[in-house]
Amino acid sequence: IVDRYSVTPLIAFKGAFENKNINLCSSLIRQGGCLNKMDYINKICDNITIRAQWYNNYKREITPEDKNEIFRDFSKIQAKQTIERMKIIPQTKKCVQYLKDNNILNCSAFSFSPILVPT
Repeated sequence: IVDRYSVTPLIAFKGAFENKNINLCSSLIRQGGCLNKMDYINKICDNITIRAQWYNNYKREITPEDKNEIFRDFSKIQAKQTIERMKIIPQTKKCVQYLKDNNILNCSAFSFSPILVPT
């Protein structure tokens, strides 16, 4: 499976924050690729610019429930984007089979929710 240019999390983060009327720049999103998505939402919400936008829109600080809502929106948007954008590279199955046939172990890294990619 490939998400060319890791676009689904970018779209999902942007969309989840846009649902709350928060403008989230792509460079801020790209800073948290290795973090758990909820941890990254917390990190984004700690950003001074994001906090200022939130306060300007809602006249209060971001609450844990707000962060949970953002995460739920993120998960829904990413699930939809995964279905629409993800493709299996044609050579993947053949490559994985080659590794298996030659007793070569492989490891894959991804940061998708278990809902999207069951373990």
